[in-house]
Amino acid sequence: MAIAAETSFERLFKSQLRARDNFLSRQFGIFSEQIVACWADDPRAPYENLGRPSLREPGQRKAHTLDFTLRSRATGHAFVAEMKCEIAYEGFKYFELESPQQLAHHNKPAFDIFLRSCRDPSHFEVQVARKPIAIAGGILIWGRCSVAGRTAVSEAFGFGDVLSIEEIVADLVVWRNAAYVQLIEDHARWSREMFEGLLPNTA
Repeated sequence: MAIAAETSFERLFKSQLRARDNFLSRQFGIFSEQIVACWADDPRAPYENLGRPSLREPGQRKAHTLDFTLRSRATGHAFVAEMKCEIAYEGFKYFELESPQQLAHHNKPAFDIFLRSCRDPSHFEVQVARKPIAIAGGILIWGRCSVAGRTAVSEAFGFGDVLSIEEIVADLVVWRNAAYVQLIEDHARWSREMFEGLLPNTA
């Protein structure tokens, strides 16, 4: 979809001031998962969020918890989902999804389980809110995606879909989603209150 200039991540997060970009990237990371939740709660979104899934291999005691369980409103199929939104990390190296190689540095067990569940979803025992659920695969959520990058990683890892936070924000703005508006207004107010408290007006 077309991204308006006002919601372009390129415009919002990339400047000539590295300290500014790193700060905004970290601040955005605090509540970016809530943005996805607002989007999935909106009936106009193609997916609804069922909650955080736990995946366990048969015979293993340890389960790994992922970010979302997204169920397609069109087909009813459920997918486990992981979000990676590394905006300014390593000089914007992972800002835009362009190739499968950008996923290589995510080497923790939970992400490995996620990747394997995309290829073999029936192998894992999956629960949401302690109730078993069948999954059809996995969905990757990235900060920003190129068309070629989305296609390449889908083919490489077998993702059911690849979503971008940039496009999700654009949807919410167009929809004038009330929960999203409240989320942004709350965080803006809290930030102002903190900065004003750190440098109070003593005149």
